Amino acid sequence: MKEINDVLRISFDGLDPSQKEVFLDIVCFFKGECKDFLSRILDGCNLFAICNIRVLHDRCLVTILDNIIQMHDLIQEMGWAIIREERPRDPCKWSRLWDVDDIYDAFSKQEEMQNIQTISLDLSRSREIQFSTKVFVKMKKLRLLKIYCNDHDGLMREEYKVLLPKDFQFPHDLRYLHWQRCTLTSLPWNFYGKHLIEINLKSSNIKQLWKGNKCLEELKGIDLSNSKQLVKMPKF
Repeated sequence: MKEINDVLRISFDGLDPSQKEVFLDIVCFFKGECKDFLSRILDGCNLFAICNIRVLHDRCLVTILDNIIQMHDLIQEMGWAIIREERPRDPCKWSRLWDVDDIYDAFSKQEEMQNIQTISLDLSRSREIQFSTKVFVKMKKLRLLKIYCNDHDGLMREEYKVLLPKDFQFPHDLRYLHWQRCTLTSLPWNFYGKHLIEINLKSSNIKQLWKGNKCLEELKGIDLSNSKQLVKMPKF
């Protein structure tokens, strides 16, 4: 096992900085996603998706089957270990968050998380989590946010909770916002979104996406499917 991990680590260490970013994004956020979707989002992050994915594929760090990006569990575990090495036992200082317990610990500390680039939170495995505006808006590097429910019965259980303050704000540099079953009836009045490429608020409580006009130059897609409270759409 150690020999396999050593070989995998050599493959990772031989990547350039942009390729490493794409690899870690796949490890923590995009495994199992469509290649076209992945490319669209990563290109919006200036990460040269097609070229970098080809390199990862050639080095056997990812596979592509039926246009879906896949990765062996051992390779994903190596990627997780690389991120944890950034600051052992202190997820507030990591570049990416994906484990429910680590996300809970990070937000519970109410510390600044200025290095965080991606958060992927499975609510079906979570405890009650409170997002602090003070912490959240200072995530200057947060590009990708995904809050979803990976359950099988499709029901919204009471314990699936993300508590939001009245002054809640999203970070300004978001490229992708995915919030399944979002409890907000409208995105915050000060919602920026200039760099957003896609918004996915499936099965949400959204009544009106936002008020007024927004300059969303990069926006390529919105998914509000099964958001049964929706009554008004903005002018694009």
